[in-house]
Amino acid sequence: MARRRGTVSVTRGRLRFTSKGFRYQAPRIRVGGRLGVNVSKSGISASYRGRGWSYSTRRGCSLRGCSLLLLPVAIALATVAIALAACAPSPTASPATTATPALMTSAPQPLPTNTPIPDALAGMTAAQVIEVLDGDTIRVLIAGAPETVRYIGIDAPEGTDPGSEGGAAADANAELVGSQVVYLESDTSNRDVHGRLLRYVWLGTGVMVNEELCRLGYASAVSYPPDVKHQERLEAAAHEAREARRGLWALPAATAAAQPAAGAASVVISEYAGGGKPEYVAITNTGAEPVDLTGWRLESVVRGDEEQTYRFPRGYVLPAGATVKVYSGEGATPDPPDGLFWTDRNMWNNKGDDAELYDAAGRLVDSTR
Repeated sequence: MARRRGTVSVTRGRLRFTSKGFRYQAPRIRVGGRLGVNVSKSGISASYRGRGWSYSTRRGCSLRGCSLLLLPVAIALATVAIALAACAPSPTASPATTATPALMTSAPQPLPTNTPIPDALAGMTAAQVIEVLDGDTIRVLIAGAPETVRYIGIDAPEGTDPGSEGGAAADANAELVGSQVVYLESDTSNRDVHGRLLRYVWLGTGVMVNEELCRLGYASAVSYPPDVKHQERLEAAAHEAREARRGLWALPAATAAAQPAAGAASVVISEYAGGGKPEYVAITNTGAEPVDLTGWRLESVVRGDEEQTYRFPRGYVLPAGATVKVYSGEGATPDPPDGLFWTDRNMWNNKGDDAELYDAAGRLVDSTR
């Protein structure tokens, strides 16, 4: 048996032994009494006292003779006391009273102190996920205080409705981080205009959630300078998903992909207002037949490789002769009367980005190039 020098303490029903480079913590035991461990020159004693029952044990020795064994023996004696305390007979309740069981709590529990994490995460902030809000936003507890965290460098479809692309992205996010302890890495900015923490989110396994959502195809890589520490790897993951047709990039059914949508050739980008507040791109059906835009996407292309993508809602039909505006940026609001809401973040870089419109089969329909 390894012998260590250190400190024994009992706090809130937990036995702890701490020495240099080592820490042991016994599980919490909820019993109606008090456990104590006492170390003195004359020996070591452990005792438990509860309602109508008590237990104590003592080992005597000189301080010189106990110097090497003192704390391991204390742990052993205290462990015996804990075991006996857990097995202690419950007092008989009087007819007038009923014992109330301890309530189970849903509050997140911290990681055990001996849980290993990758060295790269050691300097990050640990947080307990308490709610997944959508595909790129979560609620967490940090040292007991609730915070909303927005993932840096990515953008997932809006909404959480079942069957929608936003719902699929939210589900993917929940599968990764739901009820998990995660680790938060900051970049240059601390919070966004909505007061949310801006962070890269890591799992204890060393997986970056921002990157994994891009790799799985449920988020696009979006650059928001100056927070670009990991942007290259996010863009590489998004490109990989797009090439492999994963997640939201998956091709539609073969029969649907074989032929372009009826009247697709008549759908064009009719107006580009990338510098407005809000900014928008207008899409017009110049033909005589309605066109189903399910699976279509509008992309803001930056430097040729990085795509910021809006996907039209499932079942959205653009009537013949009609125009729809896709809004984004400052001033954009959900459910605009004459169009569709993309995001409240700027997508068009003050008219510096090209717009590309693709049909459900992935064919380029129109562009501002």
